[in-house]
Amino acid sequence: MQALRSFKLEVPVDPKFHPKIIGRRGTVVSKIRQDHEVQITMPDKESERPDVVVITGLEQNAMAARDDILRIVHDFVSSSNDGSSSSSSSGSSSSCSSLTEPFLLLHCKHEQAANGAETAAIDGRVSS
Repeated sequence: MQALRSFKLEVPVDPKFHPKIIGRRGTVVSKIRQDHEVQITMPDKESERPDVVVITGLEQNAMAARDDILRIVHDFVSSSNDGSSSSSSSGSSSSCSSLTEPFLLLHCKHEQAANGAETAAIDGRVSS
């Protein structure tokens, strides 16, 4: 059971969106942590990888928390880019797929106590 709880998901998110994920006084990130029973670590601006948000917990919970974070980013980008009220829902879907390419390359690391870290790419690309 310990290996299941140590599932680690690294979600690259442009640092300009971090305040939206954190929320005023940490309310948004706290709610995501609480709702999905995960640990979420936001990177420091001076960190080696300032764009990587780390989610740790049960695999299913980490994936659900990741989806919430990506939804926040997508909703913010959609509302920022939506200058007209005539956008269709199919347009927002293609916006989401183009959003994931530049800075939301997702990969996960399933850490195992005895064997080190096992890495797999969610989108099919192998990460190192």
